[in-house]
Parts: sequence; structure tokens; C-alpha cells
Amino acid sequence: MIGSIYNRFRRITTSELYFPEIDGIRFLAIVLVLLFHSHGYFMAKSTLPFADDPAVYRPINTLLRHGDRGVQLFFVLSGFILCLPFAHHYINQGKKISLKRYYLRRVTRLEPPYFIAMTATFLMALLMHVHPTPILTRSWLASLIYSHNLIFHHPPLITVVAWSLEIEIQFYLLAPLLFRLLAAGKMLRRFVLICLMLGIMLMQHHYPEDITTIYGYLQFFLAGARQANTFFKKRQGLIERRFLILKLIHNLLEAL
Repeated sequence: MIGSIYNRFRRITTSELYFPEIDGIRFLAIVLVLLFHSHGYFMAKSTLPFADDPAVYRPINTLLRHGDRGVQLFFVLSGFILCLPFAHHYINQGKKISLKRYYLRRVTRLEPPYFIAMTATFLMALLMHVHPTPILTRSWLASLIYSHNLIFHHPPLITVVAWSLEIEIQFYLLAPLLFRLLAAGKMLRRFVLICLMLGIMLMQHHYPEDITTIYGYLQFFLAGARQANTFFKKRQGLIERRFLILKLIHNLLEAL
């Protein structure tokens, strides 16, 4: 029964590079973000007195206050998942990636539910008079093209959580160019990825960003790409070792 329920609701994919474990990590990231926002909302909005000082419960408070790390986990997963087909092509001589299909897939997977969710929230905000109509309309239009942070220098008014999707879109545009370094030799691409991660963090420390862009989060996407590169090298080595073992067994059987 549990299996039939899972099969009914699981995400259908035809990709050979699909890993169900990724969905489990996504669930963990979602739970962290939900806990973070729930904690922030109730701590800020609740007027009820607490029986105990919340600071007493330090471990769980620390978990709840840092649940926003789930967003960074999402960015790592995006870097890993988007990098896999490119790594398969450059490292394993797999199928070449069509950039037209790549961008079309990004649009068709993200844009319809995003447009519906943002428009529905926009209409509810209008009915509730959250902000003046002209301000909400401008915010809604800017969010539809994933540019609210770039235009207004603050998170979307329609729903603040949409800021992370703008970062994702910026990485989607940058990723094909960035992943071309996978065509380099093993040591070079590993060195470049590590240098990019360290370099971007060093720049963020000395030159913090004034607005929220990919600049402030690129190291997380790169960490995912680094893991995708490692995954294919480890899997390729495992296949080669298994082949050698099978060949050795075959030779021994022939000798007997």
C-alpha cells in the first residue's frame, strides 16, 4: 500500500542521471526552511507569554534560527544536478548538451507553477490591501522576470521567499559557460573549481554585495558542481575496477 502511494506521488523522470536520494535531501532542505520561517513568524508575531525563556532551549533554538541554511543546501543541489549532464558529456564522452533544450527545460519546469503562484499571491495581496496597487503591480511584474532584487534592491513584496528563485535563474544562465571548464584535465578543473570557491568567498568578505545576486551564493553552486565532477570520476573508477576483476576471473576460469 505504501509503495502504491509513493508511486502515485513520486516525481516522474526519464533521465538516466536521476537519483531518488536527491529528493530526500530536498525534503530535508524544505523542512529546514519551513521551520526557520515558522519560528521567525511566531516569535515576531506572538503576543502570548512564554512559560519558559526560549533561550533555555538553546539547541532547538539554534536549529530553528539557522533553518535558512536549507536554501544554501538547495543551491548546492542545483549545482550538482545541473552539472551532471555536462559532466557526463565532458568527462564520460556522453551525449552533447543542447543549450536550446537546456534553457527550454528550465523555463517549462519552473515558469508555469511560478507564474501561477506569484499571480495568485499578487491577487490576494491586492484584495487584502497589503500595499498600494501601483507598488504591488510593479513588484509583481519585476518578480515575473526574476529581477526584483536587481531593480528594487530588496526582496519581492509579493512573497519574500521568491528571492532565491532569482538567484537560481542567474545560475541557470551562467551554468553552461561555467561548466565548460569540465572539458579541461582532471587536475586543472579540480584546481579551478576550488580556486573559484575560495576566491569568491574571499571577495565576498572584502567586497560584500549591496544587493542580493548570484555573487553572494556562487560558492554553494560551485560546491555542487565540484561534487558532480567527483561523482563521475569515482563511478568511472569503480566501473574500471569491476571490469578488471571480472576480466581476472575470466582469465582464471580459462586457465583452469
